[in-house]
Amino acid sequence: MLPAQERCRGLPNLIERGDYFVIHAARQSGKTTLLMDLVKQLNDSGLYHVLYCSLESVQNIADVERGIPAVVQELNSQVQFNPALRDIPFAEKTSEFDFNTLLRMSLSYFCQKLDKPLIILFIDSLIGCLKEKRVQRIVEPVILGRAEGYAWGDDDYQYVLDLGLLRESEGKLIPANPIYSEVIIRALASASQMEMSRRAYPPQMPAYLSDGKLNMRRLLEDFQYFWQQHSESWVARYQYQEAAPHLILHAFLYRIVNGGGRISREMAAGNGRLGGCPRTEAVAREGWFEADFFII
Repeated sequence: MLPAQERCRGLPNLIERGDYFVIHAARQSGKTTLLMDLVKQLNDSGLYHVLYCSLESVQNIADVERGIPAVVQELNSQVQFNPALRDIPFAEKTSEFDFNTLLRMSLSYFCQKLDKPLIILFIDSLIGCLKEKRVQRIVEPVILGRAEGYAWGDDDYQYVLDLGLLRESEGKLIPANPIYSEVIIRALASASQMEMSRRAYPPQMPAYLSDGKLNMRRLLEDFQYFWQQHSESWVARYQYQEAAPHLILHAFLYRIVNGGGRISREMAAGNGRLGGCPRTEAVAREGWFEADFFII
């Protein structure tokens, strides 16, 4: 693994300028280690007080009036674990503020007592972000391929861009990178996919191969049967109600391709669709080839 200074190169400059940054990476790829290295590097510089705070413990709190106090409590816990800060009261006047000002005022009063600037590095999960109503308002139309007109300065729109979930490209709103094109759908469809795996239905990829080719007729007939039997109860489980049929279809396809294959995807606001292209490598007389199809 690269030394901390190599891995964190450029980040201290952003912090010194008062900028912020978002780190994107797959699970188990070292995001937490990177942030912990950065915390140590900044604390060792003697220029800042730095806290590392995980919000994963509060990601399932959908109510803002409960969520903000939970974030403040998590910050308070981290202050208590910090030897340089534990003797300085944090959030001692919480009863004086409502949830709209609680976090800002708690930090403001706390920072007034410090001899150095305070830096807080948060780590959060993608699924936690996607559950936020303001994020859903922007992301769901992209999943549906629907073009929405957003006013200049729309806070929710800018918030999602700032999170790094989506970006603008040629007048369209699309996933920020190829990884997010995959994981946004996977994250939202994961519960359905796990349930399908538990039921061992649908069968996985080998069952849909015929003479080395994908048996489209059988696959679509199986999904049609599944949809007729389960659609109402399964759609009701989703926070993203409008996108639920698309997500269930992709969960169905994920279950299949996990037996040997992958899904290429096209997702962008204004396309009028969510495109998926399951692919499998199969052995035929001519050699290796890809059998694929496109679903709208």
